[in-house]
Amino acid sequence: MSELSADQWLNVAAVSFCKVAATSLSMAGKVEARCPTGLQGAFVPLVGTNDSVQIGVTADRPTCVVLARRMLQMEDHEVPSDHEIRDALGEIANMVAGMSKASRPDKNRDLALGLPILFEGVVNTTDATSIQSIQVDLAGTPVAVTVIHSK
Repeated sequence: MSELSADQWLNVAAVSFCKVAATSLSMAGKVEARCPTGLQGAFVPLVGTNDSVQIGVTADRPTCVVLARRMLQMEDHEVPSDHEIRDALGEIANMVAGMSKASRPDKNRDLALGLPILFEGVVNTTDATSIQSIQVDLAGTPVAVTVIHSK
């Protein structure tokens, strides 16, 4: 069983996010460039015997509102509650992590999906982990797909 590098995980997660955006949010995604993490979002852990990674979807508050609206199929004038935003972000991150697991070139079935972890603020890591992000543009709405991976 081979482990993916942080860069490989990031690429798999970005492609998976674009697929989730197209199918579940009806938004076309385009991978732009690396970017810093956003202010709020959700991470889902993938844990296995030989690999461990957190895959996250992060954005600023207005973008999270747009994502929740799309996920919940709300009208543009409707405002999702904080609870609905958290649920939608957790579900989006869960779909991206699941699709990333299934899209791995080595098809390591040993990995298990954990529960979504939601946050607001800065994500910090230890010296034993690295964090990388890549920006995906969804029709002018920037979203960061972020991977936390052991070094």
